Amino acid sequence: MYEDFQIIQDTREQLGWSAYFQSPCVVRTLSTGDYSAVGYENVVGVERKAMDDLVSCLGVNRARFERELQRAQNFEYFAVVVEGTYAQLATGDYLSRLHTNSAIESVSAFEVRYRIPFLFAGSQRLAAAKCESLLKKFHREKQKAALTTEDEFPF
Repeated sequence: MYEDFQIIQDTREQLGWSAYFQSPCVVRTLSTGDYSAVGYENVVGVERKAMDDLVSCLGVNRARFERELQRAQNFEYFAVVVEGTYAQLATGDYLSRLHTNSAIESVSAFEVRYRIPFLFAGSQRLAAAKCESLLKKFHREKQKAALTTEDEFPF
């Protein structure tokens, strides 16, 4: 019923999740995000963040990260999936001097400003599973919509 689903991992993604995926994964350059789905590269994406990387992006690397979020606003769906818990962020369980209040408020500001959810998965394995699930669901919804349109307008 649905076309084959494949995940794309960006070529710059060094510590990728592909070993955790059950779906096939290809490596290609993505303009925005670390993961997408073949055929939907410019409409769906996931940005992978380890906790220390996230905190760095909320502090010293904020400008670069914010440019990424601005580009992602043009996508139909985009999420930041974090390999850690919200409790880790809230209690300062990371390698940075960034105050916990600043970290929490920055995440909330980005979620509201750019309408992009930050999903705290707890671990690398669970983050990969969440990424795969989001991309697969997006792909299936698009395929379902295309099939419905074909049924309504078969010409």
